Amino acid sequence: DANLVSNGLRSNSINAVAADRDGVIYAATNGGGLSKSYDNGETWVTEKLLLTDGSMADTIYCLAVSKQGRGAEGSKYVFAGGKGGLWISRDDGPWIRAGGAASASITAIAAMDNGYTAAGDSSGYVYVCRGYDAGGFTQKTGPALSKITSLAIDDNYTLWAGSGTKQFYSENIFNAATVSWTPHMPAGVSSAPVSSIHIDRSRTYPAPFTKVLGRDSTPVNSNCACPSLLANEDGLHLFYLDDSGEIGAGSASAYSNPKLWYVNSPDFGRCWGQPVKICSTPNGKAAWAHSEIIDKNGIIHAVWRDNRSGDWQVFYQRSEDGGKNWLPADMCIGNEDGTLTLDNLNYQSG
Repeated sequence: DANLVSNGLRSNSINAVAADRDGVIYAATNGGGLSKSYDNGETWVTEKLLLTDGSMADTIYCLAVSKQGRGAEGSKYVFAGGKGGLWISRDDGPWIRAGGAASASITAIAAMDNGYTAAGDSSGYVYVCRGYDAGGFTQKTGPALSKITSLAIDDNYTLWAGSGTKQFYSENIFNAATVSWTPHMPAGVSSAPVSSIHIDRSRTYPAPFTKVLGRDSTPVNSNCACPSLLANEDGLHLFYLDDSGEIGAGSASAYSNPKLWYVNSPDFGRCWGQPVKICSTPNGKAAWAHSEIIDKNGIIHAVWRDNRSGDWQVFYQRSEDGGKNWLPADMCIGNEDGTLTLDNLNYQSG
């Protein structure tokens, strides 16, 4: 039995989800602040993240987790960024507002287990710290005067940053007063929004950028957006929205009616299979706000918001064989009778 909003979760508009070392789940929401679940999402409690005026922060954009020491003996840290600053909680303790980023609107966070942490804001600034101290953050100049959309720290303590136009890296942001940034994009791509960056610490595939969809030899006129990447023993699993096959594909009108697509790489990024549309949303209707997870048995679960009936509903698909086959029909698991009003938000800007 699936519920549209789990017990105690104050908003169904979720920006980020994270799990800490102990399996505690955190949900960053628009309008509902930050919530925490100790029972795998069955019930939620609202966390107390305070602003300067003593009120609770109601919009949290991003989350990150790290730990200090080995195993259960060390401390765990959870970072939350949103409108009004950056907050840190140690070992389920109170949320402390980071002084160096107190007035910022934090939109991205990256944290390593040795205490190296970076946060980016909506104005393009970056805040860095080389310890676990909430008061140790220093403001640095970002790669561009625009919102930082993603951050990642590699093993050489190089900070990678994404914006609405490019990916950049800085090799000296943690130890230099004057920061230098270098743009780094795939060959032939001069500008593109970078919404997520992942550092592969397994070193299984140290190679240049690989084009996943490979549309140069067989061009397809369409819009691709909102990628989501998972990994397990069966390789990499990429989900994305695409209006390919829609009437007027590639146009602004078709972009309002994307569908949910999936493609697998069994060799962890070297080669990619044939993309498959895994939803049965008809032409002229939209699949939006998708989310995926792989459970302990290797089953891939996917959910998304869909307006095929005229009302916004929540649909579900799954694959039990590593993405080779999917259910013959989508399952409607939320707002089946169309009586609830879901936020009609295709995207968020600002």
